[in-house]
Amino acid sequence: MAKKIEYVEFPSKRKLTVMLGIIVALYLFALMSGRLIFPHLDDATRLMLSRAGTFFLFLAGLLASVGFYWNSKVQYNIALATAVIVEAEGSIHSLNRVKVDLGDKLSKQIQYNEQRLEIARDRLFEAKQFPGWIDYAGRISLGFLTVGTLLILFGLG
Repeated sequence: MAKKIEYVEFPSKRKLTVMLGIIVALYLFALMSGRLIFPHLDDATRLMLSRAGTFFLFLAGLLASVGFYWNSKVQYNIALATAVIVEAEGSIHSLNRVKVDLGDKLSKQIQYNEQRLEIARDRLFEAKQFPGWIDYAGRISLGFLTVGTLLILFGLG
């Protein structure tokens, strides 16, 4: 019996825009409504909470941008390593066929292509592992975003 394949359904652009609009509206409401949360906190404590929240939001943005920035570089390395692997394997195969007739005259070229092949495979493996780190940074970024937002809301009132 074949296992049922279930793809993840992505929200539409309209649905994402509406959700973001609601979040922004709620944040603006909290910003303009005054001291709703912890009215007993003094202004110095509120300022400290707001500054700490801003710092956490900065860290969240920094970690989130890591994935955006490095993703294109990872894709470039994957494409380059794949192309080098195909080329080096083809060269090694061709040189090995000709090597029978020429003897050891092609050993340096074969060794050179084997080194290129090994380096390309290492780079490909490294590039394929990197998205896991990006996901990890994204999860930490969401945590920082949550903490920073809460600190700012507490600092606002």
